[in-house]
Amino acid sequence: KVTLALSVVPIVFSLDRGLWLSLGAGFAYAAVRFGALRDKKRVMRVIGALFVVGVLVAVSPLGGLVTGRFSHKTGDVSRLARDQAAQSQIVASPLIGYGAPQQAVGVTHTSKSVGTESEIFLLLYSHGIPALLMFAGWMAYTLVRTGKQRSRSSPAMFWIHVALLVACMQAPYYELTERMPIILTF
Repeated sequence: KVTLALSVVPIVFSLDRGLWLSLGAGFAYAAVRFGALRDKKRVMRVIGALFVVGVLVAVSPLGGLVTGRFSHKTGDVSRLARDQAAQSQIVASPLIGYGAPQQAVGVTHTSKSVGTESEIFLLLYSHGIPALLMFAGWMAYTLVRTGKQRSRSSPAMFWIHVALLVACMQAPYYELTERMPIILTF
């Protein structure tokens, strides 16, 4: 429990809007699943945890930090430019891709390569549509298999299922490459 509590510090100071939103959605999903099982105790724990975090953010200096991060759009322009460059190039090689992300030609306000903004663009750009379809099929299969477990019978499997769901939510806007070994282990 101490480690879990300490993990909140880098989450808050990461200034990562996508992380905050996907964690919130993951916890909301967990609360809905617990509600479907009529497990009021666990629903209240999740809601209570979210409430405590919300109050801490609202009454502490973190409120300004969070508000500022949601209004800060510095990386959005370059991300959009890379996404558009990837989309225009994917159509030229939809079956096998380009093998790896490449430097953006004509995109002047970024030094990052095309095909690096999300797992979806990474797969499409580097390996083509078949790779994305295989990845999506594997993730869907894994989500269904882990989702069949009742949270009461296997709490660890339930939270693994929630973690996989969060990974699926992040795939459209994050690369999962560094986290893929963990996802595969799940």
